[in-house]
Amino acid sequence: MESTINERVNILFKNSGERSIRSYAIKIGVAPTTLNECIKGAEPRYSLLNSILNGNPSISAEWLLVGKGNMTKHDSSDSAEIEELKNEIISLKAENKVLREIVGLGEKKESNTKTA
Repeated sequence: MESTINERVNILFKNSGERSIRSYAIKIGVAPTTLNECIKGAEPRYSLLNSILNGNPSISAEWLLVGKGNMTKHDSSDSAEIEELKNEIISLKAENKVLREIVGLGEKKESNTKTA
């Protein structure tokens, strides 16, 4: 079942963590009556939708406006950067292991000292 734009705005309000429509409206920079009217079913104003998207950069405009896709944006460049950082961590761990062995901090070595 597809949701209406009013229902999606209400979902955003409920997920915002704000206790009241008034506090959420103030947070995103719109008049509380504007937000309240939209949640109750009035056609949303452009200023409301613009403020929601500007106040929540992770919200997908396509989801908010037409209900398609995920509520939050998924940036593919973030995935590539995460993978690159994972590879760098693996490389640094290997380098760290080699350096620890060089300076004698690697695995505990048994001492060959004899007591007289």
